[in-house]
Amino acid sequence: IDSQKINAYALSTFESFFNGINVSNDTTNPWIVVNKDGEDVLSTNIGGKSSTTSTITITTDKNSEFSFDYKVSSEADWDKFFVKIDGTEVLVESGDTGWKNFTYVLPESTSSHTITMYYSKDSSGDKLDDCVLVKNIEMLDEATVIPSGVTISYDSADYELTEGLTINHNLQANSNRKYTIS
Repeated sequence: IDSQKINAYALSTFESFFNGINVSNDTTNPWIVVNKDGEDVLSTNIGGKSSTTSTITITTDKNSEFSFDYKVSSEADWDKFFVKIDGTEVLVESGDTGWKNFTYVLPESTSSHTITMYYSKDSSGDKLDDCVLVKNIEMLDEATVIPSGVTISYDSADYELTEGLTINHNLQANSNRKYTIS
């Protein structure tokens, strides 16, 4: 990817994808914002480099749900996208995946969680776009149980509950979502 050419069209910043989530970007091989198919997304930027890794690290003290959409375009079985939660590998992808969703419920813990997302290249050649794209990163707050008999309005549709319902509160600011609980 020619990051200088693509970045000229990207309007978002790296930080805007995380909206208050504690995150650090790789200082040697940082992820960048690119405009892909008319949409700003995060992208690794190590195409053409061998034996290289590009990492994003997220820390949170929330016992919550973490999710994002991703697309891998790499040399199958050799250049891989990894996600680790508290040191445990929970996702490994390579090849040409198309867009997929990853969702993981962080377990209850008395300490903080560390989420590591990284793309690792081997020493051989490049295939496809040789990158990982990520978008729609969300960290949902702890689940809340709403008692029966309560009405929830979501984007102008009302839902009356006859049994308890578990909902998650989205910590990512999203002006398109409006909830009213009465």
